[in-house]
Amino acid sequence: MKILGFLVLFLWTLTPFADEIPDSALEAAAGAYDAGDFDQAVRQLENLPGLLGIVPKLDGIRKKTRAQIFLDLGRIYLAAGDTGKARVALSHVFALDSSAKEGLLDLRKDRPYEETLKFLSVLKRKQKQLELNATSKWQALVRSALVPGWGQIYRGHKTRGYVVLGVAAALTVNWLTARQAYQSALQDYQRTSLDDLQLSVRQGTSSDLSPFAERFERTQSRADRANLALSMLVGIWLAGVTDSVVIGPRQLAISFSID
Repeated sequence: MKILGFLVLFLWTLTPFADEIPDSALEAAAGAYDAGDFDQAVRQLENLPGLLGIVPKLDGIRKKTRAQIFLDLGRIYLAAGDTGKARVALSHVFALDSSAKEGLLDLRKDRPYEETLKFLSVLKRKQKQLELNATSKWQALVRSALVPGWGQIYRGHKTRGYVVLGVAAALTVNWLTARQAYQSALQDYQRTSLDDLQLSVRQGTSSDLSPFAERFERTQSRADRANLALSMLVGIWLAGVTDSVVIGPRQLAISFSID
């Protein structure tokens, strides 16, 4: 029983408590924002217990909720024209929860809100660009060698990679179909016998049956088709491997700024 009690206590200490954000503080901050009193709105949020000060871990505000509060702070700073503090607050949002799009305050969607979302979008693009820049051409080569197009996708060129993958898949299906047709024609040719010549009714004219020649030509034709499909498949595979090494990481367009 004692062991069970200690286990329950241990699990209880690991369980995060629900955030207790006073509704009065949020309402006051929203009202101050709507009234244009941005300093008062900031004070209401900055004084929330556990946001900026040091508090016991179990009394702190969860990361997701903190991200929402900093999103509101960044929005308020933008509305007040303080882009420097807005950048700091919104950088905290991205570090805490990169998927955050809404704050805690019940506010209408205005220009500062749209600018807030644009700035967070820029941060995501910058982070994605850092990840793409960290990709290796050798890893791209290995990926493309295993699956055509994977190397391009790995380096951020998704459309290009999916095109290579789609073409390679289509050529693979075409080759397998052609190979199956060749195998069928080859078996048909190998089953050809003298009886197929119908020697008893042959007249020595061009109208006489020529099963050996006909089936051989059909076999050869289907073999040529299968070889062509395989050659094209190998070609797109080699082109994909080479392209994944030469192309380099994708460069994302990042042009928005809060100024």
